[in-house]
Amino acid sequence: ARRNWKQWVLEHGEVPPPGIKPILALDVGEYDSDDNVLAARYGLWTAPFLAWKGLDLESSGDRVKRYLPEYEGYQHIAVDSIGVGAGMPHQLRRKGVRNVTSVKVVEKPTTTPKDDSGIPIGHFVALRDQLWWMAREYLRLNPDAMLPDDIELEADLTTPTYIHKRGRIKVMDK
Repeated sequence: ARRNWKQWVLEHGEVPPPGIKPILALDVGEYDSDDNVLAARYGLWTAPFLAWKGLDLESSGDRVKRYLPEYEGYQHIAVDSIGVGAGMPHQLRRKGVRNVTSVKVVEKPTTTPKDDSGIPIGHFVALRDQLWWMAREYLRLNPDAMLPDDIELEADLTTPTYIHKRGRIKVMDK
């Protein structure tokens, strides 16, 4: 995916494919100790992440709203709303941001994992495990997928492992 992204950038620059509305995701950081990260995916192309040191929810919400014109016509923004991010969906809606989806990764999964033939292979422990698995499958099954050339992102995506115990998939922490 990094190689594909580099090739795209060589040919087109850091510009997403035309005519595709992005899907946004926001991970909220904890004040000064962690980064807030805003990600945008345009079909198979993922833009470089925007990151800033953790601020209070009000200030981070203002920053997200300022960034949104860069993502004209975005489909929706999924916000990790567990822990410090719990109030962010409300904060964004209060600021007039549209199509905000609250994602609580501790909730029950919404699907079951399947093998390449479409046969269920068990269950996920939580939504977090399902989302990690879906990202894995997205990259595995889309040879044209593009991810920014970012060493920290690569480490974040390749470090976690999973266990399959008693029919349930649990992705290990980073």
